[in-house]
Amino acid sequence: MLRRLEQNEFESYAQYAYKLALDMSCSSYPTYADGIKTREDFIEKSKRGISGDLNTEILLFESKGSVKGWIHYYVRPEDKYLSFYSFCIEENTSEAVSEFLSYAGEKYSGYTVDLGLPDANKEAAKALTESGFENIENSHVNVLSFENYSCREEKGNICAVDKENFHLFKRLHDPVSADMYWNSGRLKEKYFSDEKKWHLYLSMNGENAEGCVYFVFAGNIMEIFGIDFVNGVFDKEIMRDLFIKSLNVSKMSGSVKYMYFFTDSDEEQEIVTEAGMKHIGDYKLFRGRSVDRQRKILSGLSYE
Repeated sequence: MLRRLEQNEFESYAQYAYKLALDMSCSSYPTYADGIKTREDFIEKSKRGISGDLNTEILLFESKGSVKGWIHYYVRPEDKYLSFYSFCIEENTSEAVSEFLSYAGEKYSGYTVDLGLPDANKEAAKALTESGFENIENSHVNVLSFENYSCREEKGNICAVDKENFHLFKRLHDPVSADMYWNSGRLKEKYFSDEKKWHLYLSMNGENAEGCVYFVFAGNIMEIFGIDFVNGVFDKEIMRDLFIKSLNVSKMSGSVKYMYFFTDSDEEQEIVTEAGMKHIGDYKLFRGRSVDRQRKILSGLSYE
């Protein structure tokens, strides 16, 4: 069964959950087995689940009379979207997945549900597949410590996105962003705000943009969300130039210590390996929709 974690129980179960989060065979992304994020990071993020924020909650999974897991999810009601800060199940994973989907179906019916898993978490992947979820993304996960990185020579055709050339970025990004939360509109709003967390660059050929990169500083971590190419055609040299620019900007900022990068091909992996990144495992993104099972049964429709 699932039950809400009460505030006075947090200290009792947080260390248990962190231990599970270090094991990629029974946890989710974002992973804490990357050598970057710490116990303190886990605790800080997890405290959101007991903060009183109605858009996030921690559930304990109990099986045979004892706690066997911890599920920390969040929702964006305006987008009807649900995802996870941590999904850590020690035993009876299929039961935990089924119970959570029933819970989410009653509380957030019709929401898109995304859960990113390490390749090592076979049980959760199997349970999601059997529940009708689709594996929509597969990537290699790489990390880098900027302490070990020295800036490299850049090409002169890389420039920052500004209000005058944003339309060039939009032209590259719009064709690939249909299923992405960070579409051109949301990126524009954040990029030109006062937060200065997002960084957008273009690879130019004369007056034409042939590629773009968009990455974010989140605390001491930099993460590249994507590199787009004209007509969606991958170009190894353009990627290498944009990637090096991203690393150099991050190194010179002095504010970020680590970065993640997800690659989808051997060519991409070759570029990031050359730059000194470490491959820590593979990522699988599963997507489904929360459904109110009881409502479907009462309406005479088969849940399956």
